[in-house]
Amino acid sequence: MIGSNIFIVSGMSGSGKSLALNVLEDTGFFCIDNLPISLVPSSINKLFEKKVKKIAISVDARDFESISFFCPTIKELKKTYRNITVIFLTASNKYLLQRYSETRRRHPFSFQTKTFSEDQMAPTLEECVKSERELLFEVQNVSISIDTGGFKPSDLKQCIRKLVTADSSHSLLVLQSFAYKNGVPQDSDLVFDARCLPNPFYHEELRELTGKDKKVMNFLTEKKIVQEFVAEINRYLEFWLPQFLNTERSYFTVSVGCTGGRHRSVYCIEALSKLLRKDSAVAIRHRNLLSDQ
Repeated sequence: MIGSNIFIVSGMSGSGKSLALNVLEDTGFFCIDNLPISLVPSSINKLFEKKVKKIAISVDARDFESISFFCPTIKELKKTYRNITVIFLTASNKYLLQRYSETRRRHPFSFQTKTFSEDQMAPTLEECVKSERELLFEVQNVSISIDTGGFKPSDLKQCIRKLVTADSSHSLLVLQSFAYKNGVPQDSDLVFDARCLPNPFYHEELRELTGKDKKVMNFLTEKKIVQEFVAEINRYLEFWLPQFLNTERSYFTVSVGCTGGRHRSVYCIEALSKLLRKDSAVAIRHRNLLSDQ
């Protein structure tokens, strides 16, 4: 197997693929944008002949005929090249429609007629998003999925940099906190609800702090119910995580949510990361703190 560091970036139009590729380029990757999946193997081979071993390629759904070959193509590439990471960027329809409204750009599918019947009127933006999501369903299932809904550009940059620095020789465990008021992240494999725990928000001296601040940590550490909550999740993951990863998955995303996503869920994710790092490569994502970091 050939040593390599290859990123394949796919996802919904408007979810941040171009920005992700720019971040990879800034970290030393040779990048190719919007390459049909059918040309990916030969392109990687030619780049390796030229001694290029850090490669990032963006693939989207505009190549309708070949996108169905995405999964088998990635499977074959992994037989030859070590350390291939496949990223799928997504967001809810609400965020995608909002981004297109703000930029006033046309959705790529609005230029294509093959996904719509000949007698159909020009597709609406909602129809384009729906069609693209259906076409990319299988692609998302074999990828590290990142829900960029609510992200600022700096948030996505931070997520991509964490993936680049993660230990690719191990399956990646993504631990993320979130706010229920913003919805459950679409990239979650398991979700735990921390809203049953004592809330530091109702203590004025803790309200403006986060679950990473010492005063909040001390407050929650002293609560027996909080320690039992973290311990139960840890026991569950220690037993079941190997079973999930034995299905040839290269990553697994565990989400813990609370009302505002700044106190209880953040504390729990930080505590879990310390317990699970000994057996897994762990990446932490605090969705409601990203812009503050």
